[in-house]
Amino acid sequence: MRESTLSVLAVTVLCAGSFSFAAAPAWPDIKVEVKADQPVATAQSLKQQADGFHRLAITLSNPGQQPLTIEKITVRIPVAERLTDDLEMLYGGSCMGRTPLLRQNVGTQTKLSSSHMYEMVRLADGQYLFAGSLSWRIFLPNLTLKDGAFVVWSNGEGKQLKPGETIQYEQIVLRRAGNWLDLLNQFGTAIAAENGITKLKDADFKGWATWDYYGRVFTANDIHGNMDQLNKLAPEANLIQIDGGWWPERGDYQSVRPNLLPGGIKAIAARIASEGKTPGLHFDGFRGDANSDIYQSQPDYFLHDQDGKVIVEVNEKPDKVMKNIYFDYSHPGARAYIAECIRNMKDNWGIRYFKVDFMRYGLEDDIKAANKQVKSIKSHDPTITSVERFRLGMKAMREAMGPDTYFLGCSAVFGPCIGFVDGMRTGGD
Repeated sequence: MRESTLSVLAVTVLCAGSFSFAAAPAWPDIKVEVKADQPVATAQSLKQQADGFHRLAITLSNPGQQPLTIEKITVRIPVAERLTDDLEMLYGGSCMGRTPLLRQNVGTQTKLSSSHMYEMVRLADGQYLFAGSLSWRIFLPNLTLKDGAFVVWSNGEGKQLKPGETIQYEQIVLRRAGNWLDLLNQFGTAIAAENGITKLKDADFKGWATWDYYGRVFTANDIHGNMDQLNKLAPEANLIQIDGGWWPERGDYQSVRPNLLPGGIKAIAARIASEGKTPGLHFDGFRGDANSDIYQSQPDYFLHDQDGKVIVEVNEKPDKVMKNIYFDYSHPGARAYIAECIRNMKDNWGIRYFKVDFMRYGLEDDIKAANKQVKSIKSHDPTITSVERFRLGMKAMREAMGPDTYFLGCSAVFGPCIGFVDGMRTGGD
């Protein structure tokens, strides 16, 4: 199935119309509030772009003499139109398997009514109000609707600003439009432009993966036997994906389980390539295991909690007790390690398609959701957010893969991945 980076803007069934706003009101009285341990200076500008969107640019500055720490940012954008409870609204899907496309009425919203991508209200056929984010570089925007206003807020995650330092909040766009489908297409184009995407790779993969039948328990002979059958049943298949569990312990990505030897991934990939198919490999790019060699030798490559203890999520499976830990990509050694693993996969083993899975665990909210005892996270660089850590890891992975491979993001929060991946899964298994 073909998967596009911007497929997160999935089409829904809101009615289109030909209405166009006449003398549409502006977006007045926008307020920015920042909760921090010291005063933060804010500035904002709202400009209409050639693509029809109003772009809201917000800067945050430290006017003091000491470093400050940001706790929360809230942007309130009042809507001039009267928003009654019966009006339909749409929240864009923003995380594979966790936050799908959400369609509801204004009056039936819950605490789950939000999106990291966009929100849209249908006032009537051909009358739509829209707010969306074009970037996810420092903070993770949460877009929702409350008390007649679009509200965009972010957890500050302890982001630190040096004296005199100024940063930019994420790029928010606003619009009134008459056709929802054109609006979403234009929003996708604006996201691509903001994130330097000029062309998506023309890829159409069809094939077989080890996971759905074997899970983590497969041998080289299992793969070869299924390839023999695939060649008979679906000769047009062009991808074989070696899925999770090929490693000795999660995080030890330069070696394989004993029952995949002597040839290992390299021998399997060589056969796949010899038959004209693309060799694909899955790995968990943001987690390791407390039993792994990399953790035993480099514990500082992983995130710690408020008490200075490594964060460990114990997950008991029928065949294995996993002790999940989380890579800290603010540490240059952790970035160098994952890049070295990927270069070995590509240059030595011959992998040309990388499925990096469980990517949501590169972000603070999902780590805390899986580890209720964690109140705060300590990283090698405490001045940056988990979004910044995530993007440092993504940059290291993408550069190690190079431009001639395919990077599929999986189990991901979409926004921070855009600009690094070639495609993303948007639905569950």
